[in-house]
Amino acid sequence: MNATRESGTAVVSELAPVNRRDLNAALTTMDGSDAFLARFKNDARGCPQPLAWVSVALAPGQPPGTVRLQSGAYFSPTFKLTSVPLRVAIPYPAPYETGYGRLSIMHTGGTGLIALRPTWYALADHSVMTRDVTWHHGDRCKSANE
Repeated sequence: MNATRESGTAVVSELAPVNRRDLNAALTTMDGSDAFLARFKNDARGCPQPLAWVSVALAPGQPPGTVRLQSGAYFSPTFKLTSVPLRVAIPYPAPYETGYGRLSIMHTGGTGLIALRPTWYALADHSVMTRDVTWHHGDRCKSANE
């Protein structure tokens, strides 16, 4: 399900990049083999692949729930939604140089908030929702994770 404005146009949200100084913390929020995670590390051969941040939280007054993100072929671990926002790293959902892709969430329980620009409300009555996302791209070897 894509979110739409009352005008009928699709809502597009912006992803925020993970800075190099936050890379180790970002990788602790991800699932994957050592080889997969190595693609994002600063010591990766060649140019490390950039990561994006999103924050997930439970909307005020909602019952507990969980959320899992799908970004391209990547599926995050399942995170418990609480009133305290949790920053989660994800690979960009399409080749970084394109600057756009699609992010999906799978959740159970109350309405969740996904911190993008603008905020995405994952409604409690939908188990899977998809949102078009964009990001500012440049030379990923020089600026993506700085």
